Amino acid sequence: MVQTELAQFMTVGKVTLGRLVDRLEQRGYVERRPDHIDRRAKRILLSKQGRKLVNKIQQIAEQANEEILQGITDQEIQNAENILYKMKKRLLEVDGRISVTTH
Repeated sequence: MVQTELAQFMTVGKVTLGRLVDRLEQRGYVERRPDHIDRRAKRILLSKQGRKLVNKIQQIAEQANEEILQGITDQEIQNAENILYKMKKRLLEVDGRISVTTH
């Protein structure tokens, strides 16, 4: 993903994301590569080490989610997601930084 797209997706500023990517790159988790269409743009790619870390995090998250969500129905989870989405959208609108139109 191009760095500006990633910043928008994560709803963080480009400068904030740039600093984070700098640190991840220094530690060997991501690589910046020129975009094949727009050489001015940089694509952010997970390195082999980064993919291993993401896989480990996903495994831990799946186990934690199973424990945390035990006894909660799918409908209750969906309701909570909808409410949290609406709260995030409203916070961003109040902040005035960006407009969120997708769910």
